[in-house]
Amino acid sequence: MARLKSEMSSEDYEAKKVRERARWVAWNAKNPGVASSRMKQWKKDNPEKFKAHARKALLKKYGLSIEQFDELLVSQNNACKLCKKLRLPTEREWQVDHCHDTGRVRGILCYNCNVGLGHFTDSPTLLAAAIEYLGKTSG
Repeated sequence: MARLKSEMSSEDYEAKKVRERARWVAWNAKNPGVASSRMKQWKKDNPEKFKAHARKALLKKYGLSIEQFDELLVSQNNACKLCKKLRLPTEREWQVDHCHDTGRVRGILCYNCNVGLGHFTDSPTLLAAAIEYLGKTSG
């Protein structure tokens, strides 16, 4: 019988993860497209479960629990930390803004603000230049 993670040493657990990943890669190589077609069908059949799973995985990437994410959003009045707009149900999901050097979470942004910062490579210098440019050329 398989042992639980809590019953394994960290070395055993890491070795198990490596073995499982290697097995998955080998299976996927022998069965190209099968996993992706199955996943596409599952996503289509289970949109709410997929959405919840994707959100949980995204938050895990940034070290946030769902509760911490929700608390952060409430602390921002359920609005984007930059533009202060509320997200409409028809818009993309909230984005976790983070420092790419340290990984520290800075806040929750709407899609447009997050992509905008990304296009300026999170550079205050570039953003200041853009503000100056808009100030001189607007109107």
